[in-house]
Amino acid sequence: MTLTCIAPSTATSTWPPRIIPITGHPSICSDASHFYENFEDDSPFAILHALPDMFGAFDRIRELAAGTGIDVPGHDPLVRRRFSAVTDAPGAHAVIIG
Repeated sequence: MTLTCIAPSTATSTWPPRIIPITGHPSICSDASHFYENFEDDSPFAILHALPDMFGAFDRIRELAAGTGIDVPGHDPLVRRRFSAVTDAPGAHAVIIG
């Protein structure tokens, strides 16, 4: 796993992890994008540090996905719909990314 500084978001910098699985390089967006809607529609959230940096962060998120399209925002409940649930851990709130 590597950490890549994307850009300021709600804080002065965000260091989301970049996990390297067998199937591609997902971008775990952390606070750089709270929801899919943010980076998919270039729609920034209301509280942020610098608007131009946020648009740059959205571009970087897409770039870090390395063409796989596997981007995971930090707070979007749609993550649980877009990825399979971990079934062998009853009660866990976990998904398989990739």
